[in-house]
Amino acid sequence: MKQKIILCILVVIVNFTVNVLSATTTAKTTQFEIPTFQYSEVHHKNWTRNEKLDPNGILNLQWYIRNNEIVFHVTLNSRGFVAIGFPYPNTQIKGFDVVFAWVNDKTGKANILDCHGINSRFEEKYIVKDDTQNYILENEGYQNLTHTILTFRRTLETCDPRDVPFSADTMKIYWAYGEQDVHTTQVNQVKFKTKGARSIYLLNPTFGKEQEESVSYWDVQMKDIKINEHYGSFYWCKIFKAPDHKKQHIIGFEPILSREKENKRTFVHHMTLFECKSTEAFNDLDMWSKSNGVECSSNQYSSRNWDSCVTPVAAYAYGGGAQYLPEHVGIPFSETFYMLEIHYVNPNRKTFLDHSGFRIHYTSNLRPYDAGVMTAGVTVSDTQLVPPRQKSFRNIGICGPSCTEKVFPDNGINIVSVSIHTHTSGKNVKLSHIRDGKEMNRIVEDNYYSHSYQEVRQLANETKVLPGDYLILECAYNTQNTNKVTLAGYSLNEEICLSFITYYPKTDLVGCYSMVPVKEFFEYFNVHSFHGLSMMDVENIIIYGLDTVQLNRSLFASTDTSLTNEIKNSIDEEQEYYQRSILTQLIISDPVEFHDRTFMTHLKQLPWEDQSFAKQFENVMSTGSYMLFCRVSNRSISVPQEIIKYPNFTELNEATRATCPYYIYQELLTSASSGQIIMKNLFYLLSLFLHLLHRRNII
Repeated sequence: MKQKIILCILVVIVNFTVNVLSATTTAKTTQFEIPTFQYSEVHHKNWTRNEKLDPNGILNLQWYIRNNEIVFHVTLNSRGFVAIGFPYPNTQIKGFDVVFAWVNDKTGKANILDCHGINSRFEEKYIVKDDTQNYILENEGYQNLTHTILTFRRTLETCDPRDVPFSADTMKIYWAYGEQDVHTTQVNQVKFKTKGARSIYLLNPTFGKEQEESVSYWDVQMKDIKINEHYGSFYWCKIFKAPDHKKQHIIGFEPILSREKENKRTFVHHMTLFECKSTEAFNDLDMWSKSNGVECSSNQYSSRNWDSCVTPVAAYAYGGGAQYLPEHVGIPFSETFYMLEIHYVNPNRKTFLDHSGFRIHYTSNLRPYDAGVMTAGVTVSDTQLVPPRQKSFRNIGICGPSCTEKVFPDNGINIVSVSIHTHTSGKNVKLSHIRDGKEMNRIVEDNYYSHSYQEVRQLANETKVLPGDYLILECAYNTQNTNKVTLAGYSLNEEICLSFITYYPKTDLVGCYSMVPVKEFFEYFNVHSFHGLSMMDVENIIIYGLDTVQLNRSLFASTDTSLTNEIKNSIDEEQEYYQRSILTQLIISDPVEFHDRTFMTHLKQLPWEDQSFAKQFENVMSTGSYMLFCRVSNRSISVPQEIIKYPNFTELNEATRATCPYYIYQELLTSASSGQIIMKNLFYLLSLFLHLLHRRNII
């Protein structure tokens, strides 16, 4: 009861504070010190995003960043209003930040109206006008017989609790338009003719396709791949022979996706085009280029020859689109053979013929720099897992000096774009850059990552990574809705934490990964040995993927026959869900209290519902040891595996959010169960309230 009373007092104080500010503020932002975003030197200074918001091209939105503001330019193929909405990122506060823009039909005057929605549904009846107007018309705007065109701006962070801060996170943008003018006193009386929503990166540029005679394209598509009811999730690989030509530059690519006629759904979850080093395997790859391909895990092909296809060239993941490179870089297009790998998902077990792939755009006008693509993150292995019932649990992958010092040139590399890939549990991602014990500006940070929107992030500020630097990829997962341990893997009920990094100048590096050392992983769970296998055997199986089917027989041969049926039943049950995982077949021999149970059974019986236990496991795994792998395309370069400790470094200071009082208000809504936190915030807000009254000469 006391906590509820205190919370009510806090709400009154915050609302009164906001009203005091609103009463003395016109179109300007509040008198608080607005935090300024510290951008480093911008390489691509003059960029403008251009997006068609509706599928018919009736509503077009352009925008760009100018100092600490975002400038929007809308073109509507109608005489009416435009509404743009951004949902509040804090899930405890439901509603939208909404702006209306229109040109008065009678006076010809442009209008802008800052509003907010009071419900999680983007509907007219829930929208009300803001007390403080933070959107400002950039010009007078105009409309003719067919179109309405307006330009307006807003500060990225207004410190107004009704305004959504524009950040580098994945943002959901809602849009609507109607045919009438908006009455400012009755904004909830407008009628949306059409509306929609999509995810977007507001603070990242895109680069357009060059319109030159020298630009050609090459379509790399699967041919009649039959998806049927027997396949819920599978990978298909095919070799392609490139057009004969001298060295050219790939300047961009776009996905070609086969879709169902009824609902326009694609069965492609993600796909990657790899470059093959064909010197030693020309005849074999040439033969395979004439086939329709095989399932990637099949034994029908020569793994020795196909293993040369390791250098990424193009990558697409669900929700992504076309990618074009900045004008000073191009990916070398000179090899004879390429391999297309597609991950298909078919949860409804339908039958479909697929012809998906890429359209590769290339030019004979070579650009100044050769670009490359590398992957970095967490090695997909059985030592990567996410416990059940967790609001946030991190997996971390490290690319360390053993790789960057060996492969990067003296002047380093420059990162131009990044695409981060997780499966459905991924909620937050971060790619950090460490140099000399200090964290540099983060390359990517997305606190509202969406698995359904895995677009490539073009960087406005290219990041230089020097030899000896660290790249650390962190993926946080939400598993509150599952009761099973989630393992690493390529199917959607498994998880992954990888990034595709486009950079220049190109090196031989194709992959830079890490994993928790095998012995340390098992020792954390107090497991020291298994029946029939040494820890070295287990490590080889996990790292190099030895045949676990043959292994299964030897395990049972060394186990007490009275327990065999019980263990077999346990393994069969676990393998229905955890396909291909060795953890379902490892039978514990030491310690005695876990004797003769599979390691997966042991994992399932741990107290994951105890958040402190799960957090301790996360901390031990994330701050402990890492086994680093450096994968290169040049076989003459050898970079041995290395085990390192998590690096010590000073984290980037991110104190700007604290300067906006409404963040404290949002924190109250999520921490109302804690009396100590409430009292702390109460005294803070009281002091803030008195300070504001003093600044307004009220006291």
